[in-house]
Amino acid sequence: MEKVDQNTENFYKELNGDCNIEKLKNIANDKIFLYEPLFKYDKIKYDTFVIKTSFESYQNFMIYTLGQYNEFISLIKNWDENLSKLNKIYPYIENGMSIFLYYLYKYDIISLNTFNIYKLWVLSDEAIIIIYVTNFFYLNDKFYEITKLLKYMEREYLISTIINVFGRDIKILNYVIKNLVKGSLINTKDNLYRIPATFPIDTLKEYTSKIYKPNEKYLICSKDKNSELFFNTILTDLGIEEICEYYNSYILPHYFYRYNVKFNIPKRIKTLECTNFYNNSSNNKGFKNHYSLNFETKELFDIPFSNSNNNINYEKVRYICDKVYKFIEKYYTEECDWKDYYKLKEVDIDDYDLDYNEISNFFDINYTIFPFDFYIVGYEDLEILIRNQLDSFKKRIFNNDDSMQEILNNIESPLIYNYINEYKNNDIFVSLLKILYIISLVHNNYSTFIILLLLRHLEYKLEYKNNRLYFIKSKFQCMSLEYEFYDLFNSNSIIKKYIELKY
Repeated sequence: MEKVDQNTENFYKELNGDCNIEKLKNIANDKIFLYEPLFKYDKIKYDTFVIKTSFESYQNFMIYTLGQYNEFISLIKNWDENLSKLNKIYPYIENGMSIFLYYLYKYDIISLNTFNIYKLWVLSDEAIIIIYVTNFFYLNDKFYEITKLLKYMEREYLISTIINVFGRDIKILNYVIKNLVKGSLINTKDNLYRIPATFPIDTLKEYTSKIYKPNEKYLICSKDKNSELFFNTILTDLGIEEICEYYNSYILPHYFYRYNVKFNIPKRIKTLECTNFYNNSSNNKGFKNHYSLNFETKELFDIPFSNSNNNINYEKVRYICDKVYKFIEKYYTEECDWKDYYKLKEVDIDDYDLDYNEISNFFDINYTIFPFDFYIVGYEDLEILIRNQLDSFKKRIFNNDDSMQEILNNIESPLIYNYINEYKNNDIFVSLLKILYIISLVHNNYSTFIILLLLRHLEYKLEYKNNRLYFIKSKFQCMSLEYEFYDLFNSNSIIKKYIELKY
């Protein structure tokens, strides 16, 4: 038995027996595998050592206490090594901020109104899967039965995503095999790895064979059969191809060293080659055809939203986006003049005016639609369209004294959300309304943590400190949206006390 395997056996024997914390620490310091997150064990989940042990074992973790939080901060300050571990445990997730906001609402840290304002109109499938698995397995919320998602997502994608994010938990793997795989093995698609390499090799081999079809390629390490077994167990066909193509510069992930694999030693490299092993047909289906899954999909989420107009006008949005993109491609170069504006091509000015007026007239008629912000900055005439939107916002919302008083003085007022719901297809309006809500929070001495979190939800250069919101003006001479927003808000006598322009 390998040393790490023996350590793992000793660790779980102590954990399920006397559970002596010092003994557990000593065993874990000598490297172990973790079959599931340690926060599932009530006897130790509040202890500080579980954070470092989880880090070292590339296992998911939860933070319950201030001591655990301080330990977490201490670990990630070791930037080079531990940040890569954190990214491996919790990879980048699309819509990650919306997931964070969802749990802040679920635990009553923010109100439904705040959540309403900042939630996305459309959620990625990945975000939905993460919420479902977290709620079902770790919060014991049976509303979020994972098989329900098969109605909305392809089975292979659902399984692959669960394994990629939660495949370090052996109980989740067992659930996937029993309820989703059900004997019908899946392809590995676009990932480099199959099951995360956080279990003993025999466990990896067993579970891989119960979930995935065999690879079409096989990596031969004629002088190192341990490495051969390891890499052909954890790698997909794509992973094998990448190792073969880049073996001179391939850096072995740190957590592989628990398996005594020595792939990156030069004398081993010459023994590697790829050969066809199986010839399976690939069945890479995409997502099922849906465009509107969100937190208000009642079958998916048990959130008590009031009825709202949740329909995005996709046809008109697509039409005008295509119109503007083609306009830019037809009439503009990629070079800028001394004022940082893109230069016009040598074109017929009458054609230019005709196409521009068609775009402008569209927005005059469809005043709730404007799916642009940064994208059209730097195109001088198109920036006029943004200024028109700013003027429209003043006329329709900002200059209404009664509405502004209610928004500023009552952070639970439904007004901002109602406006956002009405103008959901207008990026400028929605951005201004979200910033206005943050200003309302500042005005009402709300939590700094929540204010900073909501600012991260925005794409603009904004800072908050000392009870003031700073708009950071762009260094370019063309339009700065931060400056334009500041200039608009600064005309209000109450708001101007809380905002400042910064260069």
